[in-house]
Amino acid sequence: GKIAYKNRKRNKKKYRVVVISITVSIVVFLAMFSFTQLLGDMVSVQYGDPGYSICVYLDDATEEDMQHFKEVAEREDVKGLTISKESWLGFEDQQLSYTKRAEEILCKEYEYTKTEMKEVLSDTSIDVIILSDETFFDYTKSIGAKNWDENQVVLVNNNKIQIEDKTVVYEIYDCKPGTSLKGYYYVYDAEVEEDEKRYASVNIGAVTDVRPVGFGERYYEGGLLVVSDSWMEQYSDMDVYGPNIYIDCEDADALQKDLISQYGYDSIYNIEEERRAEQTMLWIINIFLYGFITVIILISVTNIFNTVTTSMEVRRQEFAALQSVGMTPKQFRYMVRMESFFYGVKALVIGIVVGSVLSYILHDQLVGVMEMPYHYPWKGVLISIVAVALLLGGIMQYSLGQIRKQNIIETLRQDNV
Repeated sequence: GKIAYKNRKRNKKKYRVVVISITVSIVVFLAMFSFTQLLGDMVSVQYGDPGYSICVYLDDATEEDMQHFKEVAEREDVKGLTISKESWLGFEDQQLSYTKRAEEILCKEYEYTKTEMKEVLSDTSIDVIILSDETFFDYTKSIGAKNWDENQVVLVNNNKIQIEDKTVVYEIYDCKPGTSLKGYYYVYDAEVEEDEKRYASVNIGAVTDVRPVGFGERYYEGGLLVVSDSWMEQYSDMDVYGPNIYIDCEDADALQKDLISQYGYDSIYNIEEERRAEQTMLWIINIFLYGFITVIILISVTNIFNTVTTSMEVRRQEFAALQSVGMTPKQFRYMVRMESFFYGVKALVIGIVVGSVLSYILHDQLVGVMEMPYHYPWKGVLISIVAVALLLGGIMQYSLGQIRKQNIIETLRQDNV
């Protein structure tokens, strides 16, 4: 061990070349490994499991349309079908109040004063999502609501915005289950040619951050009210938009073709098709990145191999002298392996530290509006350690094999000549 350490001191230049080559390879590999892992995570977060494969957009739905989608729901390859409509309700007289966190964010984002904040709450609106009774009941079960009354609604009480390149999710209103509100909407009166304001009783039965199918990544500053068809029957004169039909199926492409050919629907969003396109792009990027990594590593490996083998060749007289004064083959192998150990450990320490810092910087710069935690590239670090051990072990084993072929006496005689 001491001799190996002294040899490292005497051959600083060659030692430095090897360490730098290995370090560069580790840093590049960890950075690119983290980058490709991050791209994959971003695709997963963006699409995740939205609960549907296809969405069909309709401006209005006839009884014939509803019959069509009833037939679609009965198909063997369809796992679920959700029909939703949209509307809105206004709320006056500061019936709702923002949470302290919401006040801080809105004041920072829009530079509201406290007076302006009150003015916003004096007349605010919330988007309304209308589900069939059966779908609404399943939704209330999924959020853990119990003893449900058909006159109650669900408040989805969170919003997501981007502030200074960071995604912030916050609770909007200081509102609890059991709260009763009075919402308003407008109905056009043809006689007087004006909009007439009408009112709706809104009883909050549950407050949640879980969105219905189709609204997983749709955030609204005022939140969402989720209601049932039965609740809407009380206010049948309220303007309603849609519906949108969300279909969860096994083969989105086949279903899309049938929807177009059999029923003539063309306003279709195929999330599986978009996901495949993203995955294909990710695959192409990975090929180029790993191709780049391979080129860099091959150059580094060639440099390391030439440097180490040349160093061993130049030092063959030194090795012969050590063996001639009594160093056993076992001690000689130990000395060479310790030199490899010094190379590897220093390069790994520097490379892993620099690569880890670089991977965090890449994460911090690339996540953008997507809220994603940083995952340390443990797998990449493990691969780096194993690769460096195998590389140096293989090169040293090759060098030892070359040295074993040499005759000690002949080597020393050549040195003297």
